Amino acid sequence: MAYEVTANRRRPQLFRDLAGQEFVVSTLSSAIESKRIAHAYLFSGPRGVGKTSSARILAKSLNCKDGPTATPCGVCNNCKEITSGSSMDVIEIDGASNTSVNDIREIKDEVLFAPSGSRYKIYIIDEVHMLSNSAFNALLKTIEEPPEYIIFIFATTEIHKVPATIRSRCQQFNFRLIPTETLKELIVEACVEMKIKYDDEALYWIAKEGNGSSRDAYTLFDQVASFSGNYITLEKIREKLGLVGLDNMNELVDFMADSNASEVLNKCDYILSTGVSIEQFIVDLAEYFRNLLFLSYGIKKESLLGCSSERFSKKAVDSFSVVQLEHGVDLILKLYKDIRYSVNPRFELELLLSRLSTLSEYITNNEILEKIKNIKESISGGKFTVEHETIVKKKNLTETNNPATDFFSKFKNRINEDKTTSKAESYNKTDQVHRIEDNEIEEIDEEKEIDHYDSSNKSLDYIKKNCIRKLKSSSVTLAATLEKADEWKLDNFTIFLNYKNSFQAALVEKEKNKILLVLKELDSNIKKIEIIKANNNTFSQEIVSDPQIDTILSMFRGTIV
Repeated sequence: MAYEVTANRRRPQLFRDLAGQEFVVSTLSSAIESKRIAHAYLFSGPRGVGKTSSARILAKSLNCKDGPTATPCGVCNNCKEITSGSSMDVIEIDGASNTSVNDIREIKDEVLFAPSGSRYKIYIIDEVHMLSNSAFNALLKTIEEPPEYIIFIFATTEIHKVPATIRSRCQQFNFRLIPTETLKELIVEACVEMKIKYDDEALYWIAKEGNGSSRDAYTLFDQVASFSGNYITLEKIREKLGLVGLDNMNELVDFMADSNASEVLNKCDYILSTGVSIEQFIVDLAEYFRNLLFLSYGIKKESLLGCSSERFSKKAVDSFSVVQLEHGVDLILKLYKDIRYSVNPRFELELLLSRLSTLSEYITNNEILEKIKNIKESISGGKFTVEHETIVKKKNLTETNNPATDFFSKFKNRINEDKTTSKAESYNKTDQVHRIEDNEIEEIDEEKEIDHYDSSNKSLDYIKKNCIRKLKSSSVTLAATLEKADEWKLDNFTIFLNYKNSFQAALVEKEKNKILLVLKELDSNIKKIEIIKANNNTFSQEIVSDPQIDTILSMFRGTIV
């Protein structure tokens, strides 16, 4: 006998042979046994899941000499003719080749004649969505009220293209994708039938690549069996089909976990030199990171991963967080979409691998905002501490040998020198923040017992000290500015604050009401607060010239205050 492909040789001949379509099988079997046979059926679903096979089984069930029965004998003339496709009463029509209204008119003329030797005359129209609108309209009346011996069975992969008027006249059955475990069992049966040895991982890979379609899985199985001889292994599949392989991928991602970009790129060159295409490399990389994501969630189902979870590198699984893996998968999928428009796909792949080498340092915007929030809270609570440069490092903004960093470091040192050599108190907003971050606010020991005074004789020192302490818990900047006042005076229940720096004076003036409320809590006799500004805002000491600082000042037309 001539060779027959596995998909045709193992085509289901009975309802019980249909894999993964339990709902369809149970419904049709019950309808046949109870003699509730409709005049039109519509089978929809992905390719290769059994729509046409179900239509043929239904035709045999209805026309079998023992029928109608859910278990046709398969040996009578009607069953044999339907199986071989030579039955005069079961007409299979390709909807893609017979799309016109004239083809449908022929069917309308034929249905007037009774079946020649069977119980029913059955029309199976495959890919029915390809019919034209006029052809569908021509079918409407015939489908709705056909002769009692006529049954229509439509099959389509695109149900949304079938008009609602047709769907409403048919019993609809939605076929589902076949689970990977079921596909693997089917392939195992094919191997046993053909006396081929196999590794479980190899058959899992074939079943997974079938993507829920038994025909796709059988077709790939035939291809693998042709070059594997009598023993199918994953290693042979990898070599012949140009796959990266799990071992190579484990080693590659281990280098990424170590942030070793040079070894990652060397491994990439080795993999490509073995004949793996760039597109296949990207597909395998995306699948590997997707599996790492599943493992991070604790999902170890072999049918989802394609192999045992123990085969994945423990280092690769433990080195990345869920957010980092999601970001990695997103980068890989984006590259796959853009690769067709790339000038050099290999350069794009190498750039992606270089970025993935720093994936363990990736941090999201939400995490950055949370860090900033924590820093603000620690500052407002008087417990600010400078954390090690987590955010900077995780954003890959390494400051080593950075000219900008050297300049600002030198600029900051310059400001610190000016503080020690000059008595002038001139600030801008940037200076104020730097001075707060440099911990120039004198810590007030809250655990230290505060002196208590008679309410009738509260000293100015007591009022100043406790006012600053109270404001420090809610506004560190305002408390620091009050502490920098050149002089506090109390005259006629009015507090006078003297400032040489106009910025400090303006800040206190803006928050004067808030300060006054605190002062009244300390001494109810205080009625007002006045801010006195000095006119001298200049440095009395010359600043040592620095070429880099002078260049920046000239560029931005600024001055050091």
